[in-house]
Amino acid sequence: MKLRKYSHRMIIGICIPIMLLSITGCKKYLQIPAPANSISSQNIYSLDNTAIGVLSGIYVKMTINPHLPAFTSCSADELTLLNNSYSVALNMAYANNLNSDAVGGGNYDFWSPFYNLIYVANAAIEGLNQSTTLTPAVKQQLLGEAVFIRAWCYFYLVNLYGDVPLALTPDYKINASLERRPATQVYQQIIADLIDAQTRLSADFLDVTLLNKTTERVRPTKWAATALLARAYLYYGNLSGDATNYKNAADQASTILQSSSPFSLVSLNNAFLTNNNEAIWQLQSQPPSSSNGGVDTREAAFFIIPAGGPSQFSPVGVSPFLLSAFEPGDQRRVKWIDSVKISGTINYFASKYKDNKNDVSSTTEYVTVFRLAEQYLILAEAKAVQGDLVNAATNLNKVRTRAGLPNTTASTQSEMLAAIQHERQIEFFTEFGHRWFDLKRTKIINAVMSVVTPKKGGISWDPNQALYPIPLAQIQAAPRLNQNAGY
Repeated sequence: MKLRKYSHRMIIGICIPIMLLSITGCKKYLQIPAPANSISSQNIYSLDNTAIGVLSGIYVKMTINPHLPAFTSCSADELTLLNNSYSVALNMAYANNLNSDAVGGGNYDFWSPFYNLIYVANAAIEGLNQSTTLTPAVKQQLLGEAVFIRAWCYFYLVNLYGDVPLALTPDYKINASLERRPATQVYQQIIADLIDAQTRLSADFLDVTLLNKTTERVRPTKWAATALLARAYLYYGNLSGDATNYKNAADQASTILQSSSPFSLVSLNNAFLTNNNEAIWQLQSQPPSSSNGGVDTREAAFFIIPAGGPSQFSPVGVSPFLLSAFEPGDQRRVKWIDSVKISGTINYFASKYKDNKNDVSSTTEYVTVFRLAEQYLILAEAKAVQGDLVNAATNLNKVRTRAGLPNTTASTQSEMLAAIQHERQIEFFTEFGHRWFDLKRTKIINAVMSVVTPKKGGISWDPNQALYPIPLAQIQAAPRLNQNAGY
């Protein structure tokens, strides 16, 4: 395939957003007053390129931190820890023995990074709404991106921590006193933001000016908002038990799967390549630096075991639980899992992302956030819950056929739902927390992890570990913020 040169075509104006993100990074909770020497919102949002740079900075921040898939996959049953020198926090997540101190700093405090992104999104929403000088199309796209990013962050916060505060303004005085809101309210806000984003975001992939079409799939479109909305409705259906949410999930997924959308399933080998037809939204690889190890994606650097064996920065392999879950003939077992033999021992590892070389003169892979296969399985699950087993099977089989498997034999609702969950386990391993979240939302986490945790070296499974602890520093900084049970 044609290799793509690294460029800064999608990353202009980065100095301003990076400054904003670094400002927020050291603050506790959401107590983030604007610093006296910061560039004013009026100036940032008076010009297209600086306003665009604010949102571009968010995507850069997302790209350089791969720890969400790594951490959640270790917490679940997908990985085996082969080297324990990466971090104490990762070791504790793997053993399902987290505490609030272990995730209180650095890359393992997901709470602060997500709220920092929310702060920038909220500030952008306020600044964009006040601006009268931006190109109208640019302003609408950026507003859509900002509410979309806020929804995306809250989706992960509510699934990692449960009830969380809803900060909808950049006003730190308001945010500092917020209490945790029920997960149902958080989902309602996520859904409202995504519906808003759908009306603002372009249906086309846009270049750095936000005025021209491009083949780069690295800025959110209305399709990305729709993909997350379908997922949010499905999860909200699990939480609320309201059948309307499953219908809404099916409707949103169907919108993406219609023949007129710009997406199609691609071969397993191509599913994580740059700008492939299955990709609904990707995060663009960044130029080489000490933070990305000089590789296309941090996922490749973390999950691929080098020829010399597991190391501090490539510390995990695929678990026996995941390996045994593949059906005979499943090509995902062949294409997405590789192995290296060290001293007579075969170490299997996830190889969805394959480019972990230090040759950064070209890039072949972007981090894929949303892809089409998920929409088929969302539609299948929503239809199965509604009792439409024929359409559930049709959509499930789309994914199975791509993997080289025969059609499902599930014939009852319970069999169909189990088959869909099994397919999700195989299709989405090591991707953005899918397995960890699926175990929780389908209420099988206690049954699964009570077996898995002792075999991973943990003492025993504690159901409280299903939710991560809020970092202790955040609890101490915000007296109205209560800790999750068991910590």
